[in-house]
Amino acid sequence: MRWWIPLVVGVVVVTACSDSTEQDATTGDSPDETAEADSGPTADGPSTPVDSNHDNSTVTTTAAPQSEPRQDLLGYRASLYPTDFPTERKSLSGTHEIVDAGFPRDVTIDDIEIETIEMPYPALMYTRDDDEIFVIGGTPLAIDNYVSLIDGLPPGENESDPYFAKYDPTTGNIVYLDLDRGSGVPYLGGALVHADGFIYVVSQSHLYRVEPESMTIEASVDLPADGPATVYNGLAVSRTGQLILKSLSFAGGASELSLVDPASLEIVFSLECDCSSPRLTLAVDDNGVEHLYHLNRQQTFRYVVEQDSLTLDETWIARFDPDGTGVNQEPTSPVVVDGQVFYTTNTNVDATLPMRAFWQDVNATYTPDMAPLEGPLLFEDPANRAGWSFSGLAADEATGIFMAVDQQRGLTNAFRPTDDGGIDILWQRELRVSASNTHVTDRQMVYVTDFVDGSNHLVVLDLLTGEEIVRVPTPATRATIGAILFTPDGDVYLASNEPGEPTGFLVRMSVSQE
Repeated sequence: MRWWIPLVVGVVVVTACSDSTEQDATTGDSPDETAEADSGPTADGPSTPVDSNHDNSTVTTTAAPQSEPRQDLLGYRASLYPTDFPTERKSLSGTHEIVDAGFPRDVTIDDIEIETIEMPYPALMYTRDDDEIFVIGGTPLAIDNYVSLIDGLPPGENESDPYFAKYDPTTGNIVYLDLDRGSGVPYLGGALVHADGFIYVVSQSHLYRVEPESMTIEASVDLPADGPATVYNGLAVSRTGQLILKSLSFAGGASELSLVDPASLEIVFSLECDCSSPRLTLAVDDNGVEHLYHLNRQQTFRYVVEQDSLTLDETWIARFDPDGTGVNQEPTSPVVVDGQVFYTTNTNVDATLPMRAFWQDVNATYTPDMAPLEGPLLFEDPANRAGWSFSGLAADEATGIFMAVDQQRGLTNAFRPTDDGGIDILWQRELRVSASNTHVTDRQMVYVTDFVDGSNHLVVLDLLTGEEIVRVPTPATRATIGAILFTPDGDVYLASNEPGEPTGFLVRMSVSQE
């Protein structure tokens, strides 16, 4: 095996914290305190819209450059830029799958070269054009604790401020933007590569529109915040092109869904919701209706998405109480596959019950007066021990196979739902997975991580059998709550957080051309 592990020499690093080229639009509070919490808020269910009269100034913008649409992209991608990773979940339906990417099926460890690119605590990654990799980094609230529970090492004391970066794999250049215009809890926000060519980034109750060619903040706006513990996690976009944002309060304050006009950054509609930590999921049903799916510790629900409005669907609200205890664990982000919405319990480390899987038909009727849903146990374990997963399910639409991770006990499995409401576990392996799984569906390959022997490994598995295709030891000495990403030239990237170290890095894995 050829170990090519330099810290990139001669990398051009430019800090681009320039003022916006347009006048910033400002709205809402700008709290200057922070609050910490061990887990996300507990909420009881959805609520009805409330009026919002946010005073936003309008900004003028020109469209950023766009690429020609690609026909091989998977998942629901309306209003997303034609690239494999426009969101951290690959598509708005949350499947974590792509095609024609990564290593060939016959790859061996001797074929792989490794390079490290130093960056301060990288976490989420995105692509746009072929020579563009974008990174959200900084030390987010509680992520070090998740890492410590996976690899058994103490949390790190290193801290870095939120940033958004662009890495050019052809030149090694890195350009950084400080995300320092907001305040409040330094939570893991998110980004979205919009069909208009711009990248929208949310961090610390502040929304940015980034021009990706020049890496400048073209406009930004403060978002409404119900106290200093308000966070925004993730972005979505409707087929109308409007951004969808979700706020949470770790201190028990109000949560809110907002529709934002991408050109003006004006909030055109908002409603209070009993939202929780899972990321938002969108899908269009067979009748052409677009729904926004979400869930909390008590129930699942959805909204009809239209221009300038979100409407609660009162015929699709389902309670779930899998153990009959009334103690439900924070669920994972939903995934929409073939007319079904899939999710699991237990995305938080405070879980006290075993993980269970659930799915609901998008065309069925669910009301709160119906019996709670009962999902099957997700992992084979005679002791029924508690488990949790930070990243939730990944899905392969072509085979109908789902991948699940129990990060508490270091288990990974693949399963198919059965007609009688159970699951057929195809295989189960002991792997200390930390990063979000990614499927390359046409090659039937699954990319995961495994922390073993003091090193974080990239592991490629056969989707159908769980057999190991290749295992790549990386220079990372900690597990990572980071992303796995592919570029069109076949390279594979892993974001390594490295708690306790002065910085982290991207691990770039390439197949040797020799």
